[in-house]
Amino acid sequence: MVLLMHGFTPDRLRGNLAASFIITSMLTLATLTLAGQVGLWQLGVAATLLPAVMLGNALADVVAHRIDRQWLQASTLDLCTLTAVGLLL
Repeated sequence: MVLLMHGFTPDRLRGNLAASFIITSMLTLATLTLAGQVGLWQLGVAATLLPAVMLGNALADVVAHRIDRQWLQASTLDLCTLTAVGLLL
C-alpha cells in the first residue's frame, strides 16, 4: 500500500493508510468471527488496547503535517526494502 501511495503528502498518506487498516481489520475480524476464532478473551484484549490506538491517532493528527515529505518518502522506501530483504532471508 505504501508503494502505491508513494509521493502522497504525509497527511494524505496517513489518512489513506488508516482507512485501509480499518477496513482490512474489520474484514479480518468478521472472517475470524465466522470461523469461530474470536472469543471474549480476544475482545477484552482489544478493548484494553483501544485507548492506545486513540492516543496514537490524536498524536498523529498533531505531528503528521510537520513531517518532511522527502524524509517520509525515503523512510517508507527504506522500510519496504528492509521488509523485502527480511522476506528473502
